[in-house]
Amino acid sequence: MNTLLITADRVIAGPADRVTADGAVLVDESTGAVSAVGPAAELDATVDPQVPRLRCPGATVLPSMTDCHVHLAFDSGPDPIGTTAQATPAELSAGMAERARQLLTAGVTTLRDLGDRDALAASLRSAITSGALPGPRILTATAPLTSHGGNCGFLGGEVTTDDDIRARIAHNASLGADVITTMTGTSAPAP
Repeated sequence: MNTLLITADRVIAGPADRVTADGAVLVDESTGAVSAVGPAAELDATVDPQVPRLRCPGATVLPSMTDCHVHLAFDSGPDPIGTTAQATPAELSAGMAERARQLLTAGVTTLRDLGDRDALAASLRSAITSGALPGPRILTATAPLTSHGGNCGFLGGEVTTDDDIRARIAHNASLGADVITTMTGTSAPAP
C-alpha cells in the first residue's frame, strides 16, 4: 500500500488562519501528493483500515517551508569559505546535494541559493527536477556580483565596470540564474 494517513494536533492547509485542530493528511507515498486534508476523525473513518497511520501528538503539520537565503556551497565546518574555495567541483557538488537533501528532510520544499561556484546549484536543480537526486525546488543566483576582492569574489562574480556588470548578469542568466545577487563589503580572501 502506498498511502499514509498522518494525524496531528494541528494541520495548516493554506493560509495560517486555516488551522484544523485534530487534523489529518492523507498522502500517496509513491508520488508524495496529498490526497486529502481534514479533521482526523473524518478521514480516519473513510480511509481503509489497512492504510498505515502515523500519529503525531503535539505536532503541527505544515504544507511546506521556503528558505529564502541559503548558500548550498558552504558547509557548517569551521572554515566554509576555505572549504568551498579549495573543493573540486565534484566534491562541492556532492556536499551541495547532501545539504539539499537535509533541507528537504527538515521540511524545506523550496530554497533560494544566493551564491555558489561554477553554477553548481543550477546543475543540482536539474538533477533534482529530473528525479536523479532528492531535494527541494531550487531558485539560484549562480555567482554573486561583487567588486574585485569583494565579499565572496572567489565564487567567480567579480565585476568592475558597468559593462562587466551587464556581462555578468547575462552570463548568470545563460547559466540558469533565477535571481541576481549583489554583495558589498570585503571578506577574508579565499586560500
